Amino acid sequence: MGASHVVIKFIVFMRLWYWINSSQYSLDDWVTTVHDPGYCAMSGICGKRADGDELNCALNTKAASPTLELGQALQSTCPQLWAEQKGPEGQYCCSADQVKNIASSTMKVAPFVLGCPACHHNFIHFWCVINCSPDQATFTNISTAQQAYDTNATVVAEVDYWVDPMFGERFFNSCKDVKFGAANVPAMNFIGGGATNYQAWFEFLGLLKDKRAVPVGSPFQQNFHTSAAPEVGGDGRPAGFSGALNGSMASCGDNALRCSCSDCPTGGGCQVPPDDGGDEYDQGICHVGAISCFEFTMIFLYAGAVALLVRAYHPPKHKTGAPPSLGPEEVDQQLPDLPSQGKGSSSNGAMLLQQQRNRQRKVQEGQGGSEVGVDEYSLLSDVIGSEDFHPVVERWLQELYYRLGMLCAKRPWQVLGSSVAVVALCCLGFIWFKIETDPQMLWVGPASQAARDRAAYEASFGPFYRITQMIFTTTAETQSPYRTLTGRPAIVTRAIIEGLFDIQAEIDAVSASVGPDGQVAKLTDVCYKPFGDVCATQSVLQYWQMDKQMFQKQQAAGGRMRPEYCFSRWFTECRSAFQAPMDPHVVLGGFPSDASSFRNYSSDTTAFVVTMPLSSRQEDLHAARAWEAALISLLSDEDGAVQDLVKGLNLSMSFSTERSVQDELERESASDAATVAVSYLAMLVYISLALGTVPSFNHPLQALVSSRVGLGLGGVLIVALSVAGALGLVSALGLWSTLIIMEVIPFLVLAVGVDNMFVLAHALQRQAPGPLSERIASALSSSGPSITLAAACEVVAFGLGYFLTPMPAVRNFSLCACLAVLLDFGLQVTAFVCLLTLDTARMEAGRLDLVPCVTLPPPRKKHGSILGGVFGGKSAAMRFRSYGGVDPSIDAELNQEPLLNDALSKSAAKSTLQQGLQWYMQNVHIPMLLNKRVQAAVLLTFITGLCLSIVAVPHISVGLDQAVALPRDSYLQSYYKDVLQDLRVGPPLLVVVNNLNVSRASSDIDRVCSVSGCRPNSLLNQISLASQSPRRTRIATPAASWVDDFISWLSPSLPKCCRQHSVAPPDTHPPLTPAPMPNSSPPSPSDSSLPFLPPPELTPQQPVSPSSPIPVDDSPPLPLPPLSEAPAIPPSVLAQMNMTASVSLHGILAAGLGSSAMVRHPKLEGYWSQKPSSGYSPEETTYCPPPDQPPCSTAPSSCSNCEVCVALDFEGGRPSLKQFQQYLPWFMSAVPSEQCAKGGAGPYSDALEREVENGNIRGLPEGIVAASAFRAYYTPLSKQQDFISAVKSTRNLIATLKSSLDLDVYAYSMFHVFFEQYLTIYTDGALLVGMPLLSILIVSWILTSNLWGSLMLVLVLGSLLIHLLGAMLVAGIQLNAVSLVNLAMALGIAVEFCAHIVHAFGVASGSRTERMVASLQKSGASVISGITLTKLVGVAVLAFAQTQIFEVYYFRLYFALVALGVAHGLVLLPLLLLFFGPQA
Repeated sequence: MGASHVVIKFIVFMRLWYWINSSQYSLDDWVTTVHDPGYCAMSGICGKRADGDELNCALNTKAASPTLELGQALQSTCPQLWAEQKGPEGQYCCSADQVKNIASSTMKVAPFVLGCPACHHNFIHFWCVINCSPDQATFTNISTAQQAYDTNATVVAEVDYWVDPMFGERFFNSCKDVKFGAANVPAMNFIGGGATNYQAWFEFLGLLKDKRAVPVGSPFQQNFHTSAAPEVGGDGRPAGFSGALNGSMASCGDNALRCSCSDCPTGGGCQVPPDDGGDEYDQGICHVGAISCFEFTMIFLYAGAVALLVRAYHPPKHKTGAPPSLGPEEVDQQLPDLPSQGKGSSSNGAMLLQQQRNRQRKVQEGQGGSEVGVDEYSLLSDVIGSEDFHPVVERWLQELYYRLGMLCAKRPWQVLGSSVAVVALCCLGFIWFKIETDPQMLWVGPASQAARDRAAYEASFGPFYRITQMIFTTTAETQSPYRTLTGRPAIVTRAIIEGLFDIQAEIDAVSASVGPDGQVAKLTDVCYKPFGDVCATQSVLQYWQMDKQMFQKQQAAGGRMRPEYCFSRWFTECRSAFQAPMDPHVVLGGFPSDASSFRNYSSDTTAFVVTMPLSSRQEDLHAARAWEAALISLLSDEDGAVQDLVKGLNLSMSFSTERSVQDELERESASDAATVAVSYLAMLVYISLALGTVPSFNHPLQALVSSRVGLGLGGVLIVALSVAGALGLVSALGLWSTLIIMEVIPFLVLAVGVDNMFVLAHALQRQAPGPLSERIASALSSSGPSITLAAACEVVAFGLGYFLTPMPAVRNFSLCACLAVLLDFGLQVTAFVCLLTLDTARMEAGRLDLVPCVTLPPPRKKHGSILGGVFGGKSAAMRFRSYGGVDPSIDAELNQEPLLNDALSKSAAKSTLQQGLQWYMQNVHIPMLLNKRVQAAVLLTFITGLCLSIVAVPHISVGLDQAVALPRDSYLQSYYKDVLQDLRVGPPLLVVVNNLNVSRASSDIDRVCSVSGCRPNSLLNQISLASQSPRRTRIATPAASWVDDFISWLSPSLPKCCRQHSVAPPDTHPPLTPAPMPNSSPPSPSDSSLPFLPPPELTPQQPVSPSSPIPVDDSPPLPLPPLSEAPAIPPSVLAQMNMTASVSLHGILAAGLGSSAMVRHPKLEGYWSQKPSSGYSPEETTYCPPPDQPPCSTAPSSCSNCEVCVALDFEGGRPSLKQFQQYLPWFMSAVPSEQCAKGGAGPYSDALEREVENGNIRGLPEGIVAASAFRAYYTPLSKQQDFISAVKSTRNLIATLKSSLDLDVYAYSMFHVFFEQYLTIYTDGALLVGMPLLSILIVSWILTSNLWGSLMLVLVLGSLLIHLLGAMLVAGIQLNAVSLVNLAMALGIAVEFCAHIVHAFGVASGSRTERMVASLQKSGASVISGITLTKLVGVAVLAFAQTQIFEVYYFRLYFALVALGVAHGLVLLPLLLLFFGPQA
């Protein structure tokens, strides 16, 4: 029997009993005239149609007593009707042949509904009542009769049934939720055409076959009416006709016929699905009115803070006014002293600054100071008193750095050489250097749950296939007869489909060179082939088997397989070339997701989706990658053949391959390398200019001397060496690097290093005249502790980050940042000090920058130092003399004082950037901060910003938009846009159970299955329950279960499924191989699955005596009366190779094949056509396929000795261990067909773990299945939050399964590994920031001996980070691993903004106001020039990056960081120190 005939016959045998002749003629004068109880409207079989289908007799006679044969048939097939009519005492309207026909035909429905006994029973009982009820005429009317083709007897042409609505509802409700697991669809799709109510179901069952595009279905028209009006004729019935079909129908929850909770969610003991109101993330959130309780609390706290601020700054009522400035004593009176403050002056801040300006003016007029000029820093000693406060640690560090400074100043070349040697030693680790670009390795640690699940799945079932996908969408110019509701042209037209055939031909012709001998690979060489040698391409073209001529023939006159026809019959008739059904949701896109807006696919579809899975086997990997590269080249060529075809159809095309994301990321790195280089170059130019001086116009050549480009280059080289050394150390530790490390670490270290460079250079400027070596040592001793404080805080913070996050990329970044900052700190206080010494000596000697061998003679020489001789004040060296820390022996060359150019020295005092910033700090910034109104405005602004930022944190979007991570001109940009807009499928979800015990002694099977008798809370029932709330769980379908199908397949209720040879089969029996897949050719109208039978003789039937034995009838069953168009299921339906789309960071939106989503183990290819052998049964029995499969269908004699595998019902309702061991391998190799729709070949070929050596089921000899997968599907996931919510809900489901069932179970889907990080992103972020803040508190306390000041530093840093989070929301920056890295980096840079101010305040003396002024004068200008302006220059360049990730995650975030950093470090922190600063 041909493969196509197998399928068509299955459809035919799913219909009711009799068929009508296409050349029928109506007997208009014949109708049912008697509708009294006890009368029949039709009875027996009187003839056939021309195509051989049998037809019922139109006999309006009394019901008759059963014959012996009829009684036996009724007792076996219709036990409920037999019992209700009191067995042989009753009257019936059918013959034994009709009942046998019911039994044989409903046997084909059994595979779909056998798991639900109530539905199975009701389905058979329904046809028993219609055909055999003694009161048939009360609800049946033969409205049209005809003559039989072969006998000319009067037979039925059209019949009307009146059904009581409650009867129809009970019948439909018992079957509506039954699942056909192998195809992951409701059984109603197959037995009812997807009906959603009983009326639609009945209409589907009764439609005349001649009214269908494919002539299959009922042999006569059957109309089902609802008995809406009880009065005669009130509902269209003939006069005297008032009855309706009614009777008992078992509920799916009845104990005797109870279905599982999966098939009967409303049954007793089944859990009620929770409200599907939305995402699980939204559940249980407290609200006060329209806002959350959290937001309400923040509003309350904000109001309280503002009230306190108003109260603090509102003048008392008895005062008539208030001074414009807030002095230290007023601060002491109005705000609490936490802790007690020292008061050094009764004048306010404005008076203090005026006194400073007066002293400065006198010095400049010659009334004091050096005759060379006046330095503003000389005023610092007047502000902070004669002695600064230095704790023990501070004094120890000053002495240490003084000695180190002397060493660097006296032996610069030796120290430089040693520094370079240390870095070179670290760089030896580059031997093991590796850059990791795999997103899974970057963001998912090997110990993470998702990584373990993926590794376990691939170890058991092999890796997923590679995905290549193209999306074709319409444009405004597309020519189409259809328009969507939005006015967009629809894509389903003949011209476009024919064009798609041409495009596919171009793709099929793509070849790639894969070997040195000229071997080439085409699509057929690298594609995934689940069955045979046909590629499993998912395309709308598969409805015509990828054959353009077949499509054109079907579109011609008389053709039936038109697009809309195939869209509604994809699971039965329009099968793919590889024999899998092609779900329209897989290959079509753009249509409305909600049923209320959807009209039909032809009118609403705006996209075609073509997905080509490629082999993932290791031996095919090179060829697959090469072919993908060749395809990318073809599709990207604007002048290529494919683009010409697409343009000719006025379509747009987007595409992606498995390698696309990685290729684009590599291109991105190359394209943005220039942007990053320009950014660093801009910072280098700024550093060189800022460190140098600008001479007067009278001496322009002095710019060649005062320039410090060489020093800037040296400082940048130190940063580069620090980064290189850190990368070497990380590599030596066995860790890989990332592009983020390569791009962010230099930026971070440059920020820290440049700040230290400016601090050191400015500290040198503040030194009193003296030998260069002493000035260098004094500068390092005064600035070293501040540098140490900042560096120690950063090193500890980054070091903790390595231990606080599970994400490898963040861990490696933290460790590399820690080592880089540590190396940079060491080189700054050694190598840079040496470079500063050499460059200062060069300048004082009048040598040119970058060309020190050339000396520029000064026009006039005066004694002094260009950098140190102009400054007054007390040097650190003078203080250290009391410590005994100054070495009296100073290098003679460095002790020599050069003659200075007077003009140059004056320009140095007036024209450096530092001088301008210092003037701003003293004349603008500090007075503003001492103004009362400014203080109030600043505090109000920061309080408002802090509260808003705290409220904003929960609203920050979590995830990483793929489009942001790629270049703006990437071809993947349009692909991701189309994926989000047009795809209508969800990725597969695989629930894997390890070590499933299949013995009866274990309850594992009952804890897993979903057929009758399984636990209500079984694994499959709970997955089914979750699928009933798809908005909340994101799970769209129940899971396909090989356990359920195996139990049904082995059951004696399906005698044609599991069969075995009772003795050795005849020699003519060929080796067993899976049957060839049926093709989709339509059946011949004359084709029949049964031989021609002569019309039965209408003889009086003999009544059955109650005592008479009922003989067993072994005659072959007759065709059932029409069951209508219950579609035949080809074997590959059970494979359900539906393509799904999923989003991953590396091409996250990839497609997955449907029912057969698991990819075969690479080493098991070829096993699937071998002879199935259990190896577990001591009996040498062999498998016998169903009668409609070869060899039974081709050589019936070879199967003459076949018998059912299990003759009796299972003991305890479950197969025994021996039966599992013997028959499960047979089931896994059994091919589904018409006479047995169950079978494991296809839907479950990869559901069980197998041994690589021989393909046997692993663990079965020991009574376990090592690993088995149960496949469900997610809803279409289009947003990042959808994927995150899906992972979260699945984790909750698995946790419930583990706790309630005590099973070793896990879930796997392709995207889990990329979105797991977001489940703990808030926790990881809090730890990554919170613990380092705590470490900063401890380190600062140790180094400054001041707990209160350290606490204030941490509070300001915390405020800065919270404000930065709020800025992320405003800037549209999502919370992900990249932003976590940047937050960690931001904390390190934030320390630079604040640590120097806190340190300077801590060592100063006087009142809080005086110390605050002193800290800003000492460190404020360095913070602006060293880190603020440097970062602004570098960040500005990033705005022009080609990649959005640089523009979004670096430019926006870094710009916000710099702005917030300078605001917190130079505005908020000084005010807090002014009000609450620690005691001097």
